[in-house]
Amino acid sequence: MAELAVSQQLEHLLDRQLISLVGERAYAFRHALLREAVYATLLRRERREMHGAVAQTLEALYADALDEHLADLAYHYFENEMWDKAQAFAQRAGEQAQRREAAHEAHTHYTHAITAAQHRGQMPPTELYRARGQVREVLGDFDGSRDDHETALAAARAADQPRAEWQTLLDLGYLWAGRDYAQAGRYFQQALALARSMDNPLVLGRSLNRLGNWHFNREEIVDALRCHREALALFERHPDPRGVAETHDLLGLTFGYHGDIHTARTHSERCLALFRELGDRQGQASSLTSMAELGPTFGSELAETAITLREAHFLVDQSLKLSRAIGWRAGEAYALLSLGSVRLSAGDFGQALHDGRQGERVATEIGHLQWQTLAQVFRSRLYFELGQYPAAAAAAAEACAGAERVHSVIWMRFGHLQTALICMAQGDLPGAEAALAGQLDPDRLPDTAAQRMLAFAYGRLALLHGRPDQTIAIVERLRASIPNPSPGFVIPRLWKLHAEALAALGQWPEAEALLLAALPLAHEIRILVWQVHAGLAGVYAAQGRSAEAEQEAATARQVVTELAATIPEADQRETFTTMALARVAQPWPGGPPQ
Repeated sequence: MAELAVSQQLEHLLDRQLISLVGERAYAFRHALLREAVYATLLRRERREMHGAVAQTLEALYADALDEHLADLAYHYFENEMWDKAQAFAQRAGEQAQRREAAHEAHTHYTHAITAAQHRGQMPPTELYRARGQVREVLGDFDGSRDDHETALAAARAADQPRAEWQTLLDLGYLWAGRDYAQAGRYFQQALALARSMDNPLVLGRSLNRLGNWHFNREEIVDALRCHREALALFERHPDPRGVAETHDLLGLTFGYHGDIHTARTHSERCLALFRELGDRQGQASSLTSMAELGPTFGSELAETAITLREAHFLVDQSLKLSRAIGWRAGEAYALLSLGSVRLSAGDFGQALHDGRQGERVATEIGHLQWQTLAQVFRSRLYFELGQYPAAAAAAAEACAGAERVHSVIWMRFGHLQTALICMAQGDLPGAEAALAGQLDPDRLPDTAAQRMLAFAYGRLALLHGRPDQTIAIVERLRASIPNPSPGFVIPRLWKLHAEALAALGQWPEAEALLLAALPLAHEIRILVWQVHAGLAGVYAAQGRSAEAEQEAATARQVVTELAATIPEADQRETFTTMALARVAQPWPGGPPQ
């Protein structure tokens, strides 16, 4: 009779369109507000009892398939205040949501599990705080993540749990890597010391990877590669697919920044395949963006390129979609800034501006100081290419200040590089010298992207000072610094600088040959191709080949016009056009060659 009465009531509610049938046996309110209004009419005791009845019914009805109903069981037992079952089901529901990379849902369940444990008068398990700390990091909640990890660390130490202590030290180091490399390094070194005392090769491998990445960010490439290679050997000797995938990812990143693009691509492709096999979407997103950086974009301008701009655009677009799908905001910021760099190289100023602003906004919202500094470097470079020198200088100053806060050698170098290039473009050679001072060891070959760019800036500065022989010597050192080069490799921006130095010495055929060699690859890099055509126009004009000179100048002007059409702001469009056309008319730095 009771079942019949319930069925009649449900039919009545269906007729009044207050509820709807979901599947064959389930009903739902047609509107969430209606549900909340009905729920609010119940006394707290009634609500608690109903939640308990629903939870017990679900548990009995789906005893053989509880995993499919963990979220509902966790919710109803929590509202029923049956704290032991609420804790157990909420923890399982959180772990399930985290595996699905549903960060917001996982955060809710872990919070409920911690609250349930506290209501039971117990210290919540260390792994609950650690799990919620990881989820909060994904969501961009730095303070909350730090608090959870520090709570987990204190609990692990109080309980004398070396493995949990090691894991939490690693988590804290990784978290701080987005804010302060000095603080991150302290945690990574503590974790490595603890790992070496534990006689666990997989624990040691993960510690080596984290410390290796810390060395990478300090531009200590030899130390970084040593750590990652040792880690890879451990993971392969004691099979751990995830450890192997993460190590290949880090090796790809390190070799790419070192300039060994071919080796970097091999590692990046391997790690991407492994992350796909593991179903690790965050790992895939990270490796996709890292692989995109192997294209002809800012940071890889003085190395060979392993992929085209079209390929880089596809890779970073996939990374952006994955990052947004799993709610990984740090990955989203990194992908947006990388996409902006790709579009800038392709000459799409409007979209590059849009992507850069979005990336900087996300990085600022989550307080990710490393990506904020990257955004400032990117903004400086973009305004520099537009000829907006005051805005570019302001962004470079912000980048240097940000790099100082996070103790990042890499971003400090790029910030000073941008300042020097801007000073040179404005004719302030003493300012450029001051910006470059102490940034590069003149007695060693550059072995990172930032060091090569700084050496390039020294070469341009020498040319502006009227010392083309010194420029050529720097170019030769830069060529010799490329690791694992392809036979007959060409780096358009470096070849162009070499051609300018030869032109200053009146070696026109040699300058022409270099520019012609650079032209095929430069055609993909739209922000550079017009400058190569302008250089050829100058070479031909100097040799009295007027028709060829005018043809090259006309091509350069046409590309400038096409690039200007992508700039949405009229004043920026006018500034860029004026600056670029002036350089087409006078392609030689420091005036016409004698």
